[in-house]
Amino acid sequence: MWEQRKDGQADKQLETPAPVVPAPAPAQQPQQITPDTLGALNVLLQILAKKEEREAKLEAERQRRDEARDKQREQNAKNVGDKEKLRQARCDHMKGGKNKLANRKDPALYQHTYINAETVIKCLICRMVWKTKDTTEYLWRNGRKIRNHTKWGWEEAYAWLKSSTNQPSSSEIPQRTSADDVPKDAEIFED
Repeated sequence: MWEQRKDGQADKQLETPAPVVPAPAPAQQPQQITPDTLGALNVLLQILAKKEEREAKLEAERQRRDEARDKQREQNAKNVGDKEKLRQARCDHMKGGKNKLANRKDPALYQHTYINAETVIKCLICRMVWKTKDTTEYLWRNGRKIRNHTKWGWEEAYAWLKSSTNQPSSSEIPQRTSADDVPKDAEIFED
């Protein structure tokens, strides 16, 4: 084989050595099981069994801890809900706190209208919310009737709302997209 130089001239012929093939490894004889290897295997199996037992105990302990934690979280959440209901049941929904004027009745209620036109009455003190279907006996929440802990329904809250000095609030009003949406009695102002 001739090797070419960079200038294109042929150089002397180089011999490439034949690839070295490693000699085949001698066939391994299967190890025979002796009492020493059996003893070592038994020790290894005992170690692995103890490790599995420890891991199983740790997993059982972790699961027990998680269940106890979940149970406590549920209890705490229930307590928070119960405390809020108790605070709402005790609230008289009137402004003034302990220093109320005897002849002045100003409820701490306001009316809010959501963007979907749903109207609710809210207490500023205890955060109670009355919806239009609520009665003195039941509150309607998520399609279910629950016991009314305030003993005020929509009608009672609305009656007190009339004497409140608070202004109603509302969400943003969606823009009208066509002339057909404009009320017929709308005034048009021109310069």
